[in-house]
Amino acid sequence: MIRGDFLRQAGWYLSIGTVTTLVQGLLFVVLRAPCDASCSNLVATGLTTVANTEFHRLVTFAGAPNRKLRRYLQTLISAVFYILHGSVALAVLDTVKGSYGIVTEALVVVLASALGGTIRFIVLRQWVFRSKQDGHT
Repeated sequence: MIRGDFLRQAGWYLSIGTVTTLVQGLLFVVLRAPCDASCSNLVATGLTTVANTEFHRLVTFAGAPNRKLRRYLQTLISAVFYILHGSVALAVLDTVKGSYGIVTEALVVVLASALGGTIRFIVLRQWVFRSKQDGHT
């Protein structure tokens, strides 16, 4: 059952991660007109991280203990990590390329978020939403 549970969780995580990462990229592009890349990254990443975590609580890790403090802490840490990670990626792009378009910026932010996803899945599964049936308390 543990293997089936892992595969179900990984499938949902990958599916919603793909959707929210695409939404993040679209939000970044839409927000890029009224504000700069840093502001767009902050808002798009912050909103999608909160929505993503809530989906995982309700669907991906449904039935797991709801440790609110851990979930809130993980959401905050994830949002800060992804915002900083995206900001660093944008700064590197600016240093390396110098001149680029909004689509390139959005791709850099989306790729930066996608890279952090594996670590986040492990944190969600092993710390935030771990279940007793997995042999954890």
